[in-house]
Amino acid sequence: MERYNWAELGGVLLHGSPPDPSVHFRGLMLSKLNGWRGLPGARGSNDSVPGGHGTYPADKVLRDERSMELKGAAVGDDPAAASTLLAQLETACGDRIVQLRVSDDTGVWSRMVEIEAFQPAEDWNRPRVPFTIDMIAPDPVRYSDILTAGPALLPVQVGGLVFPAAFPWDFGTFDHAKAVVTNTGSLPILPRIIIESLVPDGPVFADSITVFAGPRRLEFGPFSGRLVFDALERRAWLNGVDVTRQIIRREWPVVGPGETQEFYFEAVNPSPNISLSCEYRIGVW
Repeated sequence: MERYNWAELGGVLLHGSPPDPSVHFRGLMLSKLNGWRGLPGARGSNDSVPGGHGTYPADKVLRDERSMELKGAAVGDDPAAASTLLAQLETACGDRIVQLRVSDDTGVWSRMVEIEAFQPAEDWNRPRVPFTIDMIAPDPVRYSDILTAGPALLPVQVGGLVFPAAFPWDFGTFDHAKAVVTNTGSLPILPRIIIESLVPDGPVFADSITVFAGPRRLEFGPFSGRLVFDALERRAWLNGVDVTRQIIRREWPVVGPGETQEFYFEAVNPSPNISLSCEYRIGVW
């Protein structure tokens, strides 16, 4: 049986074990979580083999949504306290689509879930009230919390001409600071690349910028402010305004499972504190 340290549903914490075993537990308890691990059913239609057994194998296996069931209990000093705990959880789940975060021995993972049903025990007027929550995760993958690579700063010139100059001339090279993204998961990473000031509220500007993302490139013209390239949505944002149409070169980065890619940038006439960072999440089954 799998053991979960805690779960957080819509921002409300459910304890997998008492925080202090020496003190009688009061609060929301996580008793069981069914369907969190494992693979949902495969979907898609395979073509039958003419005059033979079976079907042709699919080029890609797709997975259904994930159905889950959470069982727990609200534990209070009296029926009123338990009812207050239930109301807190019901209110958090009222929006129907909420985040479910779960901590186990491998770390903290999350899914966005649709609350199909929240059913407390029929005999709910007591200090301990069991409940069952049925959930659907449209995206069956579980994700880590957001990870950040960087910040990477402007390239620094190494070497160059010295006088008296001698042939062959040495014009030097540029040493690029890099934000390194390593995908330890089982699905591709589509990161968010953020161009902003290393100094809080500092100015950010450049006549142009080129982001090097592994073998791919993103280029943008003159800008001032916080610039974000979102590879998942395939859009760019400048100070919160969609500027996707202004991208000069759009080769959206993808970091495949088991891959490591380096992200860095070059800019023309940039502000001195300009920096690049990458936000991403590891996705696993």
